[in-house]
Amino acid sequence: MLRTLAVGIAVMNVTFCAAFAAFVLYARERLGLSAVGYGLLLTASALGAWPAPGSPRGYGPASAPRRCCGSGC
Repeated sequence: MLRTLAVGIAVMNVTFCAAFAAFVLYARERLGLSAVGYGLLLTASALGAWPAPGSPRGYGPASAPRRCCGSGC
């Protein structure tokens, strides 16, 4: 069981690192950001995610299916 958990975490880590590598390339080549601009972009994304734990109660896990359907089915 521990080996399965370790392999799963390793796969998630590789996937996360690959996504961040693509994000760096996108920010540098498409957006034309410098190293400082990329740092500010990461800071802005972190600050945007910061208030999420204190969000209203209607945005909890129980409301996810309703938001996905769009109509409250």
